[in-house]
Formats: sequence, structure tokens, C-alpha cells
Amino acid sequence: MTETLPVVSGFAGPVGNVFRTVSIAKAWPVGNAGAGTCEKNACGRKTDAAGKNAWPTNHMPYEVELKFALAVLAEIREALVELGTVFEPPVDQSDTYFRHPQRDFAVTDEALRVRQVGQANYVTYKGPKLDLQTKTRRELELPIGPGTAAREQFGEILLALGFSPMFTIRKRREPGVMAWQGFTIHIALDEVERVGSFVELEAAADDGSLAAARSAVLSLAETLQLTEQERRSYLELALLENSK
Repeated sequence: MTETLPVVSGFAGPVGNVFRTVSIAKAWPVGNAGAGTCEKNACGRKTDAAGKNAWPTNHMPYEVELKFALAVLAEIREALVELGTVFEPPVDQSDTYFRHPQRDFAVTDEALRVRQVGQANYVTYKGPKLDLQTKTRRELELPIGPGTAAREQFGEILLALGFSPMFTIRKRREPGVMAWQGFTIHIALDEVERVGSFVELEAAADDGSLAAARSAVLSLAETLQLTEQERRSYLELALLENSK
């Protein structure tokens, strides 16, 4: 007899001890990035001068981020280009979030996700927000092997440890980068399925540069006349929309 599982994300539970992937209706295709590629804002990390992955170390453990919901993205894109932002081709991302077996991430303000960008896969931990002005938080991200098999194997590990898939967020992201007040600011113009359109401004920082990075990101938002910050995550917004 075939067992049918409820679809809650891009992952499903084990059937016959095999971790398998399921699809979500109306999901956007994921496939703009090639295997092993991950430019900044394509998967959330920057690349070095040769275009190779420059993964974060313990010296840069924070992301300083502001996010704003917008009805349309064309005007803010034009303003960013005028300030020197260089945009890259859009990519499709699929982010599956997991529940912790022992603590409620909604209460602790943490997140664990697996991101798929084309054939590339990444696991990311996000800590609780650290201030009320920005979405500054500790972020740790590592690449998993490319392809579906590697992602499913990592999913088996999470299931064995008691984690369970919660929800998948699918979005089209146009990444960009600019210099501002001594920082490299990473821009994301996001069209999030069933949630809406957003612009994200983000800088990486360590303990010594954290205050200056906050100031730079806030200054850029002010220059762009962005005032209504959205502090909720895409996951929170999607779950809210899904409950209606």
C-alpha cells in the first residue's frame, strides 16, 4: 500500500526509511543557478574576486538587515542603480524551514533552513534578532553537496535528529551589490510567492564593526526614503497568509 503524506514543504517525512522530496502546487521552478554556484544574494553569501564561494567565518558572524514591503520594485531598483548598485540576473530560491525537536523557534526567534538554488544547496542557522532598529542577528551558513541526492541525505540526518519540515518559501530574487559608508551592501529585490514584493538591504559585520554596519544600513534606507520596516520573516508572513 502506498502511504500518502501531507505536503508541508519541499521535504516530506520518511516513507520506508527513505527521505523523499515532494512538490508544492504552483511552485516556481528552481534552476537559474548552476551546480555549485552561489553569488551573494543568490544564496545569501558573497563571492571572492575569482567568483568562488567566500563562505563566512567566525570573524563575520552577523547579518545586519533591513527589509521593506513595496507594491512595486521598479522605482526602488532605479534609485539603487543611481546610487551605484550593480544588479545580477534574477535567481529562484526555495527555502525549507525546520522545526526543532526540543524548542519552539517561534518563541526563541531562531530559524534553521535548507536553501536550494538550482543544483546548489545550503544549510543556514539564524539566531534571534539583537536590536529593535534592524534585523541584526547571528547567521551561520554552510554549503551542502550539490544536487537532489545530497539535499535528501542531509534531510535524512535532520529527521534522524528529530527535526521536522515546517514550510517552504519560494521566491524570485534579483541580487545586487553597492558600496555605502565603507561597507559592501548587498541588495535583494524579492518577489515572494503568496507574500509580496520586498527590498532587503544587508551588510555583514563582526563585533568590532557591528555598530557602524547598523548605521550604514539605516543611512541607506533613509536616503532611499524607506520608512516602514518589515521585521517579520518571510516564514512568519507566509504562515500568516496561509492561516487566512
